[in-house]
Amino acid sequence: MFRATLAGFADPDQRKLVEPYREDFFAVVGDAWREWSSAMAQDFVSGVYAVCPISPETVGVTDAYLADAEPPAALRRLLSEGRDDVLRALRCQARDRQAAAD
Repeated sequence: MFRATLAGFADPDQRKLVEPYREDFFAVVGDAWREWSSAMAQDFVSGVYAVCPISPETVGVTDAYLADAEPPAALRRLLSEGRDDVLRALRCQARDRQAAAD
């Protein structure tokens, strides 16, 4: 039920609705990681990070969190993987724009 709730919340087509939650996510992710079971914490990190908009701002917020919070290695890895997914999507979007312009 927890994963289904997370999946239902993540809607990349509704960027304006989910964008404000990026800040909230980074405000609570450390507490969730410490206080929840490993499985729930991992699902939360992976599932809710997917809600974060594909934007340079998401990369910047992630970088700031990683530098400031010094999260445990496993949390750092999950956030870094999410960050890499965002960067990859940004590169693909740029290629699509370039292909459309050609």
